Amino acid sequence: MRFPEHNVTVEYHRTPFLVVVARPPENSPEDVKMIVRVDEFNWQSKRWVGSDVLVFIQDIGGTKTKPLTCKLNKTMGVMEGFKKSLKTWKSWVLEKLDHESSYVFFGSFSPVHYRNGTWNLGGLCDADTNPETDMKKMEPDPIQNTYVSEVIQEMRYEHSKVKFLNL
Repeated sequence: MRFPEHNVTVEYHRTPFLVVVARPPENSPEDVKMIVRVDEFNWQSKRWVGSDVLVFIQDIGGTKTKPLTCKLNKTMGVMEGFKKSLKTWKSWVLEKLDHESSYVFFGSFSPVHYRNGTWNLGGLCDADTNPETDMKKMEPDPIQNTYVSEVIQEMRYEHSKVKFLNL
């Protein structure tokens, strides 16, 4: 969307992963349908260089994502892959964005907010209209948020305009 009267353009890029998802190499086992390259940043990122503000949001709203079971290195767990992907994201931000002019925000994973079961077992979240204020009812923060927060803390001296949006 363009707002010429304010000299603003807003773009939306949906990328299920921050890193490259590709076809498996030749001679891969048949059960490997795709690979996730945790060491290579998403191909769309070249379009983001020069942006004044970038907002990265991860699974906000409890989308129905399936566990990652499509990696060639079957010894790497999902959380290890997530951590490595964040390091790749960090490197990209530090190398490609102007730390003087680019603001970068990384939104957190939302805590579990389904009532009466998970999304695939009949749980619903549509009854919640306001943020939960009763600390006894709140679910623990997902571990992914800790990883994101740590990576952003590591970046604070090199790129002070990177912020964690802990939603």
